[in-house]
Amino acid sequence: MKKMMVKKWILQVDESYGEVMNGWDGKGGECKGYKWVYGSVGSEGGSIVVFES
Repeated sequence: MKKMMVKKWILQVDESYGEVMNGWDGKGGECKGYKWVYGSVGSEGGSIVVFES
């Protein structure tokens, strides 16, 4: 799906972060977790949305 999306001419991307509630090392709130959302526009033959963290 991601391969199909990157062939589109117009992409919208958002990067967001927040504090990690409970990290792998047991420490909470001391590191940031990132999430990305990629989206194509519907006028190019249907929209595709991909979430990545």
